[in-house]
Amino acid sequence: MQGVTARGLDRTTAYRAASGSLSALTGDSVALPTAYAKDHRLGDLVPMRLGDGTRVKLRLVATVDGRRGYETALVPAALLIGHTDGGLVPQIMVRCGGRHRRLPTHFLPRQVDEGSSGLLVSGKEVLEAAQADADDTQAWMAYLVLGVVVGYATLALVNTQVLATAERRREFMLQRLVGATRRQVLQMMTVEASLVALAGILLGLLVAAATLVPLSISVLGTALPGGSPWILVAVVAGAAALTLTTTLVAAGVVLQRPGDLAGVKE
Repeated sequence: MQGVTARGLDRTTAYRAASGSLSALTGDSVALPTAYAKDHRLGDLVPMRLGDGTRVKLRLVATVDGRRGYETALVPAALLIGHTDGGLVPQIMVRCGGRHRRLPTHFLPRQVDEGSSGLLVSGKEVLEAAQADADDTQAWMAYLVLGVVVGYATLALVNTQVLATAERRREFMLQRLVGATRRQVLQMMTVEASLVALAGILLGLLVAAATLVPLSISVLGTALPGGSPWILVAVVAGAAALTLTTTLVAAGVVLQRPGDLAGVKE
């Protein structure tokens, strides 16, 4: 939900009315995204909940198109500002013909002190730089969370494979006693590790599909998630390589130590 003023909205933002008129955004009114206005007609009262939990009924005056999954409802700034934490206008967008113009006093929010010398007016490059910084911060936070998840998953996989392989020490020693060579035991473990990796990858793909496909359909309008296919290749290859390497290294260490077969029952 975005608070805006109807005056100059079509000249300072990219919002365009798909139906109705954005100039009618005054009082208790709203411009809904087209995807959410299918069950309403212009002039209907739409029940909504503002950020502080206040319930209101707003008159539908227009609909706007938006990127799927990122639709925004537009309401008058005067209506929304009283239901925010700060109660201040965070941004004033002005478009003028010359490079240097004085900002008319009636554009200033009421909360600006009379002793203020003025506001700093910057070009759109400042907004673009701020948006780029915000995007970078969100990307690094996502990478950090992803790194933690991958790290825990890797530790869990390594610990599980090492413990499962080490517990088969007597089995390996018995195979050696009945004539199996060290190479044959490792070949057997390679086949087993490959099957384990294949099962884990298939289950992981099913879980990923169950979560990513609905999200992709909602945001992108297609069942195919965004991003490079090499990400999937890297994840599958990494999981398979980690499983095989951990299993074979653990098995090799176990086979290097002589085993005690006392008490083995077949």
